[in-house]
Order: sequence, then structure tokens, then C-alpha cells
Amino acid sequence: MKKIVKLTESDLMRIIKRVINEEKEEKDNMIKIPKRFRALRGELGAEATPSDIKKFWNKYVLPDTMGDTPKLSSFEDGKFVNAKGKSLPVSAILDELNYAFSDEEEEDDDM
Repeated sequence: MKKIVKLTESDLMRIIKRVINEEKEEKDNMIKIPKRFRALRGELGAEATPSDIKKFWNKYVLPDTMGDTPKLSSFEDGKFVNAKGKSLPVSAILDELNYAFSDEEEEDDDM
């Protein structure tokens, strides 16, 4: 059985404002990926959100390090923060991600 929820105009306005603010914050936090990271740009494009970069890090870099590298947990003040609380510059994260993808591409070429 479907439940019908009635929203007032003020409820709708509050929801719309929240969505707009979230989109604006996401756009303001876009990270430009320099051209020198060609392999990474091929996967993510010229810009990516911090959450996309965290997902890629946790999916592609962590398995290669066999647990030696902690997960990225947040993006604060222009730096990534890992699960141990250490701040890491964006360039270091992009460099490792690019290496992960360029290394995979080289393996694929050998087959």
C-alpha cells in the first residue's frame, strides 16, 4: 500500500534550497585533474568530486597495498584525510591513483 505524504509550500522550498546548496558545495569542491595524470583523466575526466576520488582510491589503490594504506575518510580544507587522521595533499592522491591506472593499462597491453 502506498503512503501519500502531503507537503506544504514551505516544506518544498526548504527541500529545494537544500538540494541547491548541496549541488553548489559539490561544484565548489571540484578537483581539477592536471594533464600529466593522463591515465586518471581517462577514468575520471578533467575534474572530479572529492567523493569520486575517495571511491576510486578505496577501490583501486587500497587492494594494491594489501592493507598497508588506510582508506580515505574525508576531504577537509583542500586535503584528503585518511582513516588514521593524516592529511594528504591532493597531488599525492592523484599521483597514486594515476599510477594505479597506468599500471593496469600496461598489464592489459601485454595480453
